[in-house]
Amino acid sequence: MEHPDAVPCPYPHTSVDVDEVIFYQRGEFTSRRGVGPGSISFHPAGVPHGPHPGAYEASVGGTRTNEVAVMLDCFGALKATGAAGGVEDGGYEGSFVPR
Repeated sequence: MEHPDAVPCPYPHTSVDVDEVIFYQRGEFTSRRGVGPGSISFHPAGVPHGPHPGAYEASVGGTRTNEVAVMLDCFGALKATGAAGGVEDGGYEGSFVPR
């Protein structure tokens, strides 16, 4: 993070024009609980998503993170295969609801 007012954690958003895929490689992830190395998330265009409740706010004032992730913005629509369904975390979508 280079700018002194940058916020380390992504904010809740909807990417209306692209599908997003994020591969978490290593570290302590600021945005999601239960994410570990090798995790992949897929957010189709138009679907709201973002950090767990409170994660964005907790990161305000932070100056760095300890994580490595790669995000792809895919302008061509992606389609999950049967193999993807075999490794899907069935509770992921419910993780966006505050507890």
